[in-house]
Amino acid sequence: MINLPSSKIEAAKKQHISEMTETVKRQVTRFKRVFNVLKSCRPNQSPFINLDGNKQTIQYLSPKNSTITTNVQCIKQEYFDYADDFYRMLESIEKDLTDIISGDRSKLLELIDVHTYSFSGLDQSFIDDVLKKVFNYDAFIKEKKGYWAYKLSEKLGVSVCPYCNRSYTLTVITKKDTDTTSTNQNVNSVQIAEETTDYVIRPELDHYLPKSKYPMLALSFYNLIPSCSICNSLKGNKPDHNTMHHHPYFDKSEVKFKISGVCYNSEEDRTYLDNDVWGVTTDSNGCKYMVKSVEYFKLNDVYSEHKQVVQDMVDTAQEYNKTFVDSISDMFKKHSEELGSESIELDETEKERYLKRIFGIVDSSNEHNYPMSRFRRDIYESIKSIQNL
Repeated sequence: MINLPSSKIEAAKKQHISEMTETVKRQVTRFKRVFNVLKSCRPNQSPFINLDGNKQTIQYLSPKNSTITTNVQCIKQEYFDYADDFYRMLESIEKDLTDIISGDRSKLLELIDVHTYSFSGLDQSFIDDVLKKVFNYDAFIKEKKGYWAYKLSEKLGVSVCPYCNRSYTLTVITKKDTDTTSTNQNVNSVQIAEETTDYVIRPELDHYLPKSKYPMLALSFYNLIPSCSICNSLKGNKPDHNTMHHHPYFDKSEVKFKISGVCYNSEEDRTYLDNDVWGVTTDSNGCKYMVKSVEYFKLNDVYSEHKQVVQDMVDTAQEYNKTFVDSISDMFKKHSEELGSESIELDETEKERYLKRIFGIVDSSNEHNYPMSRFRRDIYESIKSIQNL
């Protein structure tokens, strides 16, 4: 719905690409070792793989040795049977890894076509399972060390949900009371920093293209959008690469809010009737991405419930109309003449600026910092077109 400033995006992008490329590269290398070992397994055996350390080795269970230790994981037969295919898949991902992490929307769409994996006879869920482990989003949002979700949110500094422009999406990180932290001399500086940091709140990270459908893009920078929990929940996993919505990093916002159901006391008395028929409509101006945003995030339904905001602005328009502003301008002019100074009179630009301050209208370049700023600005313009402002 709204756009985010490019300066913050670029700063966050640089760190994310650097950190995530290395993290995923390590996972790719690890799983390549696993499947490389599986390729040499003896047939008709029950293979188990030792995941300790940097080397992966195969172990086989025997009737006398049926206990599996914590560092030995069972390998499903499907991974054993398709080890060659999985290994080739990981090699392909490794080759395009930088583009997968850093690619913009058009590049990600290209990658979806290139990396559409389907092994004859193998259920897609097994492929997705490997991709989810390689592009480990759960670790990114849960592991409080190094670079993780809070660091990305902090770097982006998105104050308001870009999908609805209604809810704050602040990232709050504070320092804990040092008396509660560890005094162990063996704890390193990174551990101390984590112990003394309190991660309070952050926005949810919506996957522009759902990670349930595109697990390979789970950590892609341009696929992670800070959003409020309501928008993230409303959207769910509805979109795919053929039904995408507005992207706050790329797309110009085309949505316009307007009020409907306006009634006057009479044509002579251009004041509004008090009633409960205020309506809010959204106009996507023919933008296919914005049409989907209105649909996925229920923007028309949600903003229609903000009738009190409209009513307050209508009341303000009644009190501070053009006649009132003109009287203020005349007062400036009269007062300057009485003082014998140069005549002061508000021009139309100054009158407009004065009205926007009264209505609390935020400039479009700053609307990403204030909830409902887009809605209030559009309703202000709608009221202006109806009433004598």
